[in-house]
Amino acid sequence: MRACQIRAAGRSSLSGIAAGITVGTAAGLLHQVLGRRGPSLPPPAEVALIGAAAMALSDVPLWLLGISDPASWTPKDWASDAVPHLLYGAVTYAVLHSGR
Repeated sequence: MRACQIRAAGRSSLSGIAAGITVGTAAGLLHQVLGRRGPSLPPPAEVALIGAAAMALSDVPLWLLGISDPASWTPKDWASDAVPHLLYGAVTYAVLHSGR
């Protein structure tokens, strides 16, 4: 691997970590605020929303930094990106709702 590829991979990893922390924090805060006001979204919708937010927050910087272009991804590429983000959404949802 060339040095520029190693740096790009490092930026990509750090971007993903930052996205996970940001989305998890935002989901936790929204859960606190909205949880006091009555019913929440159905679980599948909440999982999908959390996962989509994490996916967007991790994929947009990759595109802006020129690391990857989602427009050129195949369906397999999209699936390999979407599945872990949906799992992240499911785990975040489970953690947020474990105290009820």
